[in-house]
Amino acid sequence: MESEKKLKNLLKKLEAHPQDPAILLELGNKYIELGEHASAIQMLKQILSDDPNHGTALNNIAYSHEELGREEKAKKYYIKAIRSNFNSAAVPWSNLASLYIKREHSQKFEFCMRMALSIDPTLFGGPQPNHDYNYYS
Repeated sequence: MESEKKLKNLLKKLEAHPQDPAILLELGNKYIELGEHASAIQMLKQILSDDPNHGTALNNIAYSHEELGREEKAKKYYIKAIRSNFNSAAVPWSNLASLYIKREHSQKFEFCMRMALSIDPTLFGGPQPNHDYNYYS
């Protein structure tokens, strides 16, 4: 019920601001959460009409294609997401790795995971700096 209410509120916001990328992204993510991947793709592609390199939209379109069983389209959009903003591409690299492991491409999986972790070593809860350490005690 809460999700439906949130969806209705987002649709009202979209009526007032039909090209607002923040609303489109939030709406696309809500559709993903609800498992409505075709609707998510439709919303997220509207963001790309104004910003073809919107990394989050590209990644989430790829995810939705993957969930719909469209692995080649998913791969294409993950790669676009990676190319759109390489410095913050750890998530699309990780998602592409996941796609490759499903296809039993272990070398490609390994490469993608290395790339993801080279960008963000804490992606999977890895080592994190300890800012509380007292070096003078």
